[in-house]
Amino acid sequence: MISVLNLLGFRENKEAYADEFIQICEKQALVDLLNTLSKERKEEIKQKMVGAESVQRTQAVLSEYVSSEQYTEALEKAAGAIFVQFVQAVVPTLSQQQVNKLQAYMQSFSSPTEMVK
Repeated sequence: MISVLNLLGFRENKEAYADEFIQICEKQALVDLLNTLSKERKEEIKQKMVGAESVQRTQAVLSEYVSSEQYTEALEKAAGAIFVQFVQAVVPTLSQQQVNKLQAYMQSFSSPTEMVK
């Protein structure tokens, strides 16, 4: 995220923005995982979550119900979706040169198969 912010000429505190982005992704991943659980499991988690104020505590409780692989997959999906939203929101404000740089940067992460689609 910091690389993209640098590329776009972001002048604010990039580290703080990136940290907030990560926190949003973590929260969305947790919500997405909770939505996959049964009503009974959600109620159990709700009882265990009383007083939990941090994402880390929420993750600890949730880890009793989902695997680390499931969490990682949910986090990757959430980060991807949120990043796409960020790009869609920022592109209209960019110069053509910035758009070109962003496209080149994004393509550097695409696999040859994805580029054909």
